[in-house]
Amino acid sequence: MITKIKEYISFGDFNSREAGWYLQKREAPTPDEKEIVESIPYMQGELDFSSALGERVFESREITYEFKLPFTTYENRKIAERHIKSSMVTKTQRKLRDTHDRRYYWMGKVKHIKVADDPIKKNLVATIVFKCYPFAFHEDEYFDDVWDTFDFENDNSTWTKWYLGYEKKKTPVYFVNAGDTSISPVIICSEDITLKDANGTIYYLKKGENKDFALTLDIGINYFEAQGNGTVAMHYSNEVMA
Repeated sequence: MITKIKEYISFGDFNSREAGWYLQKREAPTPDEKEIVESIPYMQGELDFSSALGERVFESREITYEFKLPFTTYENRKIAERHIKSSMVTKTQRKLRDTHDRRYYWMGKVKHIKVADDPIKKNLVATIVFKCYPFAFHEDEYFDDVWDTFDFENDNSTWTKWYLGYEKKKTPVYFVNAGDTSISPVIICSEDITLKDANGTIYYLKKGENKDFALTLDIGINYFEAQGNGTVAMHYSNEVMA
């Protein structure tokens, strides 16, 4: 009896289950921190400036998979080797989905693929190393309110769109970042408005979509003071250290 494949990945046009590959091993160690340290003469220890912005910053991470293609003829093993390489190695950075990380995906590209052929057992083993962004992205942006797939143990529901008063009124609003790192959202305004954050920085936002990379949502609750007509909304996907 053939064992059903339950664990698999998809990357671009490649799907390991559809191609008949069985997942044997998965390694996803946490990424290295981008350390900025200085050793001062005659001073104990060293100065660590790595978290000068208030949070840790990481290098890209490597995720490694080992797959087996069992009981396959020599000709089909060669075809499978060409297919797994050509389907992924030539692709630029894109979404990597893994059944292990339900409702999250990685952004990355293949670093290298190593294939080992076993002519005695008629098996083919492929080791695939991906180089990815250090955090995984949630499948749903939090403005969506997709209740059919809402995870009551891990997801959160919060206001992502606020209705403002008349032009001269200052309206307090807040947005929640439930992820593991700060993010830069897309801000949608129905009219021109201004936002002032808790530090007093003012952002002048135009009607439509705004992407101001200076405006970030820190982990937790982010309070703003909005002024203008219409509505202001933020679209973003939480990023987690999966």
